[in-house]
Amino acid sequence: MLILCPTSTQHTDPGAWDWVRSDDGQSVAEQGQSPTMALKAAGECVLLLPPKAVRWHHITLPSHPASKRAAVVRSVLEDALLQDTDDIHFALLDNPVAGQGQWCAVVSRMALKAWLGALQSVGIVPARIVPMLRPEPALLAWVWPHGAAWQISICDAHGVSHWGPEQSVWPQDLLEATDLSEWRVCCPSNRAQNIEAQWPTIRPQVRSTAAWLLERSESPWDLAQGEFKVNSAQRYTQAIARAFTQFRYAPAWRMSRWGLLVAMVGAFVLPPTAAWQAHQELKALRLQAQNVVTTTFPEITLVIDPVLQMQRSVNQLALKKGSATSPSIASALGALGQVDGALVTRISSVDGQRWQLQIQGPGKPESIQRALRAAGWQGLHKGGQSWDVQAISGGARS
Repeated sequence: MLILCPTSTQHTDPGAWDWVRSDDGQSVAEQGQSPTMALKAAGECVLLLPPKAVRWHHITLPSHPASKRAAVVRSVLEDALLQDTDDIHFALLDNPVAGQGQWCAVVSRMALKAWLGALQSVGIVPARIVPMLRPEPALLAWVWPHGAAWQISICDAHGVSHWGPEQSVWPQDLLEATDLSEWRVCCPSNRAQNIEAQWPTIRPQVRSTAAWLLERSESPWDLAQGEFKVNSAQRYTQAIARAFTQFRYAPAWRMSRWGLLVAMVGAFVLPPTAAWQAHQELKALRLQAQNVVTTTFPEITLVIDPVLQMQRSVNQLALKKGSATSPSIASALGALGQVDGALVTRISSVDGQRWQLQIQGPGKPESIQRALRAAGWQGLHKGGQSWDVQAISGGARS
């Protein structure tokens, strides 16, 4: 963000510009004073108009169509200024309501064209044109250099007025009708002593020129209207950049930034983490099943299909013992494999007919018992993960 303020209110290119660069819109990153040719664009640009460059008029507009607003405002201003309005550019803060007064900012059209032309010659297009001072509900004063001397500009509900050090009548006349505690007088450090020496009752707030320019750039007023309106593409681009900067750095958006961070963590970090954890658990269960097979049947050294390999080994044991007609424990293991989430992690034979199993998983005992009965087995749940299973027939069949 680049804030530029001409050091002169003449209708020509100023000899120098006061400029401030801010990365977050909240603090000053760089500051200085440079001629036009030394300026460089830096993100959004704000043209800040000097105090005396803008005049303020409180006007009341009659009822009129929106298409005729410019002509109506110029007619009202011509009566107020008592001069031709060809060299003025004006701006209203809100859409006017007929019969209700409101402030109108007026600036020299020739001066504004000169400043904008000088900036455009070095590739800088201001997105906003903001008056440094504007009418305020509470009194605000700014002390600023004016050539070799200095000026005091006062903003209050009555408008903006300017005073020089030779006008010693101020602020005595105002003190009679104003509570001094409500005053806010800001000035650079090199002017604080002048204010205190001339008016001992005033205690100015020391503000650097850069900090003051940054503060005053955040204004609801924007004179980039009419012929000085920035084209839509540039306006939208700079508006998005300004909104992003405010969202990223402004204290008011701190909670929203934390909320967005939590949402991003929930959307992009937690699901992959949960998937990785589930994969690790599945990997551990598979390894446990392989250990069960290799421990129960030492002759199996490579486990590819635990259920099929255990079935073959049990059949071979049954043939060797002459009990080939007994139901195969592999059929029970195969039935358990159909129960969602059930996994046999340990198996041991009691007497060749009864088997002790450790079954992990979310499967309900009723589901496990139904699956075993369908395969010709009955299961006795002994609590936890322990089961005793045996063939229903009790006979010997293969």
